[in-house]
Amino acid sequence: MFRTIIFARKNLAQRDKHMAPEKEERQYRRVKIKWPVVMMTPNGLIDGKAKNISLGGAFIRSDKPLNPKERFKLYIIVPNRKTFKVYFEVVWLRVDCSGGDILPCGMGIRFTRVPRTDRQYLTEVISKHYQKKVARKSG
Repeated sequence: MFRTIIFARKNLAQRDKHMAPEKEERQYRRVKIKWPVVMMTPNGLIDGKAKNISLGGAFIRSDKPLNPKERFKLYIIVPNRKTFKVYFEVVWLRVDCSGGDILPCGMGIRFTRVPRTDRQYLTEVISKHYQKKVARKSG
């Protein structure tokens, strides 16, 4: 019986491996945004919306979520600014959001490659958004 329990736990852990993490394990500070994105996949372009972003990755909402470990090119369209591209990997996925879940459906992505000029631009944009957030809280 003890072995059965261990086997069942391993199977559950394997199944849930790519589901949304419960604990925050982020290296970079995130800011909330609402920026359109376009993912370039072998099956064509997929539209979405970035809901938060950091130097390391983002949370993307899309009607056509990708699978964990898939890697593609992403264009992030910053309103009234330049569009920049990054390469990313899907890290986790939250697709079952029925039943009044508090957490939104979407996918967590990790940036695998960001060109230097785009990384510098992303750093500036995130810094400005974060400074505005801090100013609102203290003001």
